[in-house]
Amino acid sequence: MLKFINTAFIFVLLFALSQQAAAEGGGDTLISDLQSGNKAVRSRAIEELGKIKDRRSVEALIGVVNTIGEDWKIQIKALDALAASGAPMVTDTLMDALVNACPAIKWHAAVGLGGYDDDARVVDALIAALDDSTMFVREAAIESLGKIRALKAVPYLGKALHDSHVAVRLKAAKALESIGDKQSLFFLQWSADNEADPFLRDEAVAIVKGAAGRQGALLR
Repeated sequence: MLKFINTAFIFVLLFALSQQAAAEGGGDTLISDLQSGNKAVRSRAIEELGKIKDRRSVEALIGVVNTIGEDWKIQIKALDALAASGAPMVTDTLMDALVNACPAIKWHAAVGLGGYDDDARVVDALIAALDDSTMFVREAAIESLGKIRALKAVPYLGKALHDSHVAVRLKAAKALESIGDKQSLFFLQWSADNEADPFLRDEAVAIVKGAAGRQGALLR
């Protein structure tokens, strides 16, 4: 019986090692494919490397994002794969992308950073993006700050309630609702009293009333 168990263990170990070797070999091929002149081949390689998520794959994807002259759509695909990896080592790349000249790259970077709530630098980078000239980049940064529930960002989100675009103001109100501290409610009360857009004003009123109701329930 013991001999059978040992044989089975050896078989499982050999199988695992063979699978690992196959994966590493496949990873080498995919990394090589990143240099292909065919965008479809590079795109597929990025998608597959994003599934592997080991250090070599992540580093290869970082290289794609940092390649000068790379197609911006390919860079965005790599950015999304990096953000989905959850690897702490990718935050610098995402933050660098947040100040890229391409608005679409900045948007994807801002969205991706919303998954990293344990890095104070991420909060600072997203706060800086609230001054971006592109509306949808500001929206993405605001949404990620709300997702992170960054208390430090509350005064900046309060300032965003004065943005010239109602969509940005709405995102700011939702982010403040997510954070939900007293200062957030102060800014939301201001919006409820002063917002020019009737839909957003009603949203702010509903948020403030809901918060008051929850606080009242806790006091009872």
